Amino acid sequence: MDKILNVALVGCGNIAQNHLKALKSIPYVKVVALCDIKPERAEKKKMQHAPDAKIYTDYEQMLEEETLDAVHIATPHYLHAPMAIAALNK
Repeated sequence: MDKILNVALVGCGNIAQNHLKALKSIPYVKVVALCDIKPERAEKKKMQHAPDAKIYTDYEQMLEEETLDAVHIATPHYLHAPMAIAALNK
């Protein structure tokens, strides 16, 4: 694939590790943004998996500022729908 896909991850808790490991293994994917309400969790994941990613605490701000091809949502289930709708609308 010639194009690099810019990907963001929302939610940097326990399951984020699985998403980031999988994304890291795909050569045409770059994780450009990590979002969590606790920035220290996002910073930890950044150091482990995505050193070039920008950190956000507000997913709506992230969607406005980043040019993304995909968004991984790894938050509690009840938050998935509004976040997915916002990402799709963007």
